[in-house]
Amino acid sequence: QMLAGWFQKLADAEAEQKADAEKQPKVEAFRARLAQATRAAMLIDKDKDEMVDMLWHQMIDVDSGILPTERYRLKDITLTLHKNPRMRGNEDLVYVPWAVTVRHGGRVILVVSIEQDDLRSLAQSLGCPVRELQEERGTKGYLGEPRIVAYGGARREDLGLFDEKMDLPGAKECLFEWALDIVDVVGKPEPLA
Repeated sequence: QMLAGWFQKLADAEAEQKADAEKQPKVEAFRARLAQATRAAMLIDKDKDEMVDMLWHQMIDVDSGILPTERYRLKDITLTLHKNPRMRGNEDLVYVPWAVTVRHGGRVILVVSIEQDDLRSLAQSLGCPVRELQEERGTKGYLGEPRIVAYGGARREDLGLFDEKMDLPGAKECLFEWALDIVDVVGKPEPLA
């Protein structure tokens, strides 16, 4: 479902490109997303896979940052959106503005989050100046590029850059798309009362 949408966006962008040579960056962005999505992405069998391994130090605390009005059900899974959740580990080397947890039978089987390296914490941990990391990554800020990361069972997979608007609708759409694609469930999640 998600791939079909991206194929259509690529086709639309290529059509626009023929009419306007300035659209090349847009076409390249869709090609990159399509390539990213078609590589071996995590796939979880919700009925057979195990719970998320809670030993990942970079993973969120699944009981924190829950938005009570952002809980959804689709078939036999529950999706919960989190905003600025705490991390499980003691060292906050990453900042997570948004995440979604997927539960099946009361077990957390998947976490998909938007993560940004916290360059201040990382510099302190590595024993180097923050400026060095900023120069290396080409940024003047204290956070790295936002990346989409999935945790399922004992696996962690970087799904690529988050290039949508960093607000509730943008984050929710992207995270839900990835989560539903990974657990291979099709449909529109309905809000829980």
